[in-house]
Amino acid sequence: MSVQDKVLMRKIKKRETQKLRLLQQRESEKLKKASKASESEESVEGVGKGVKRQVDTTTNNGPENGPSKTKRKKTKKKKDVDSEDNNTVEDPGTVDPTADDSNNENRLALKKEPIYVGVDDSKQEATVSGLEQGYIACPSDKRLLVLFTFLKKNRKKKVMVFFSSCMSVKFHHELFNYIDLPVMCIHGKQKQNKRTTTFFQFCNAETGILLCTDVAARGLDIPAVDWIVQYDPPDDPKEYIHRVGRTARGEGGSGHALLMLRPKELGFLRYLKQAKVPLNEFEFSWSKIADIQAQLENLIGRNYFLNTSAKEAFKAYVRAYDSHHLKTIFDISTLDLAEVALSFGFKVPPAVDLNVAAKKGKRPEKSRKGGGGFGVIKTVSKYMPSYNKQGSHF
Repeated sequence: MSVQDKVLMRKIKKRETQKLRLLQQRESEKLKKASKASESEESVEGVGKGVKRQVDTTTNNGPENGPSKTKRKKTKKKKDVDSEDNNTVEDPGTVDPTADDSNNENRLALKKEPIYVGVDDSKQEATVSGLEQGYIACPSDKRLLVLFTFLKKNRKKKVMVFFSSCMSVKFHHELFNYIDLPVMCIHGKQKQNKRTTTFFQFCNAETGILLCTDVAARGLDIPAVDWIVQYDPPDDPKEYIHRVGRTARGEGGSGHALLMLRPKELGFLRYLKQAKVPLNEFEFSWSKIADIQAQLENLIGRNYFLNTSAKEAFKAYVRAYDSHHLKTIFDISTLDLAEVALSFGFKVPPAVDLNVAAKKGKRPEKSRKGGGGFGVIKTVSKYMPSYNKQGSHF
């Protein structure tokens, strides 16, 4: 049962309790009313008998005085009864609801036996049946090459690629368009009119590639999306479900979803399994990956604008990884920054203004050496190599 359903059931229970109290109060008032009415009748009856005896025994007063006194006494008692009627409790069905409750909830609360209607907890899968989902275990240094190869192969289809930060979207958008792989992008740092224009452009296109952050994970109805690629893993299974929900939409819809994980991140599959998300391991021919690493490093090294964008994207990726909710799976101390740097076109990792935890709860000091905007990141775990002053690996 979801949180909203639980809140609704609590409101229903509260209304039922209020209704029961009102009914009890009403019954109590009715009993009091009946008791007082019976006492009034007895009193009026006694007065009537006295008046009758007075009329019978006293002949000088005439018949007019007696009945008039009796009528006045009866009128007085009737007023008392009428005043009691005005103090009775209203029917619970006419009680005004509080201002913050909807009419539907009020009507539901007044029902004797409300029926709970919720999601199908016994459903075998949390995603639609027409969605084929899978993952690949990919080392950090091969991620960009795998993504480039995949997009090249599926450039005639409609593909959405999710990243963890706006700067990553910006860098990959600039890089792919520079090397003749046309892509569009949507992220939170764009102006609203730019996002809107790109959104409708992608919606109306029969084929295309859209790079985006989670700003496009909810509320967007994009038709005929063939592939959802999660280049950077989501924060939790719910975010995963929202992302893949951009494809296989509508009755009978179909689509594909690919999740890219590092070998040390495969524990995330347990959380997806608990959330009833079925994933299979996709087979990938590593021999067919485009070998453009040397050209990529050369391009990033000599192009100032791409170099600057790549540095910002690298830093944003590391910071986003450090802020991941599932620390036991996405542990930054296991992240090989040298391999990550290769996926951004760097031979040497740029300096990041982030204290990477060597141990849980502790943050080591960061040294900044060298020139040209590059720095040396200290060895913080057995997974991260050391570098000398020139940045060469030993």
